[in-house]
Amino acid sequence: MPQNLIEVRWPIIGHKKITKYLTHSIRENRIASAYLFTGPAHVGKSTVAYSFIQSLLCSDEKSRPCGHCLNCQKFLNRAHPDIAYIEKFDSKKNISIDEVRERIVHRHNLRSFLSPYQISIVIGAESLSIEAANSLLKTLEEPSASSIIILVTDKPDALPKTIISRCQIIEFFPVPFDDILNFVETNSETSDRQKILKICKLSAGRPGLAWQYLHIPEILSQREEINTRFIKALGTRLIGQFRYLENEIESQSFQEGLDKANDSLDNWIKTLRDMLMEHYHLDVYQINSYLKTDLEKLAYRYPTRLIVELINYLFRLKQRLAVNLNPRLALENFFLNT
Repeated sequence: MPQNLIEVRWPIIGHKKITKYLTHSIRENRIASAYLFTGPAHVGKSTVAYSFIQSLLCSDEKSRPCGHCLNCQKFLNRAHPDIAYIEKFDSKKNISIDEVRERIVHRHNLRSFLSPYQISIVIGAESLSIEAANSLLKTLEEPSASSIIILVTDKPDALPKTIISRCQIIEFFPVPFDDILNFVETNSETSDRQKILKICKLSAGRPGLAWQYLHIPEILSQREEINTRFIKALGTRLIGQFRYLENEIESQSFQEGLDKANDSLDNWIKTLRDMLMEHYHLDVYQINSYLKTDLEKLAYRYPTRLIVELINYLFRLKQRLAVNLNPRLALENFFLNT
């Protein structure tokens, strides 16, 4: 069968334009030497990246990935000799230059073993240290014919522009509500319509979150509690808001506090957005619609102009956190301005 007639199957919700483009690249054998997969967390970047890699390696001439050939089996067992994985774990400060040298620079100077490609995938590429990024740049500037490097990040602004400029950028956006709803309805064991809609709205177009909320009830409950605590804090005096912060971002390390602060800011922005929707009677677009009674009360306390100013302020705080602003001070400043 000619290469351009191969069927490529994608185990992903939405992102049809992206999968169509990557399918065309596989069929026409027009593969870039470097890709940057960027977009919100839990939107499906890593899922698409791994499926893309498996489809490139698969030896089936009709449908990829087949899951049965030697390359697929090696890939599924994470034992393929032509793939290197790099990922920042919570215990590490960043992705070091030694990891990049060993798993990218050195490997991409070697011949592949079982496939036409030598592939490296970096999950959380924003965590590359300065030295690691500079080392990677040299390989991106002079890639070998078989070299493919895939960088995955939800913080592209944290990467050097010299790195970004040498990558084919694949930008992921939130998935349409109807696609998420169809997935949840198909995979849910409950017939509770309100719970199904709650999961879909809280996922905010991110299939990874929808899957977590559907299959791990504890994560859904935790998200609900976080949002409820924030709404209660908005309705209290400053001393109560500061006490709320003590519990909200309690952490063992600066990095952990930073991560918690970023998560808090994301949730706060969504809640303030819901308050705007309440002002304009657009309840159908509220993410935290299960908290409608509380949102109604707060919406009358906060005029639309102030809500917009607070949302913009939170976005600026997120940018300042990226340059190591103290997380506790950042969140305290928000309440001081409400």
